[in-house]
Amino acid sequence: MAPVDVESQVELDLKIEDFDYKNVALIKRFMTPVGRVLSRRATGLSAKKQRKMAKEVRKMKFLALVPYCDRHK
Repeated sequence: MAPVDVESQVELDLKIEDFDYKNVALIKRFMTPVGRVLSRRATGLSAKKQRKMAKEVRKMKFLALVPYCDRHK
């Protein structure tokens, strides 16, 4: 099993209330540069926090706070 990086261990201390669509900087840490949500294994979040975070990402995409994809033509 690959070692967990330091950043994901810090994220385990987050409360579920910290995940909010207005907190773009925090939520973007759990996304790839392409705009996809990282897996639970990569983020180190619990199932409940992962679902909440994914829901907030969908809100952010709907409100155009983050792009749906990395390239627009």
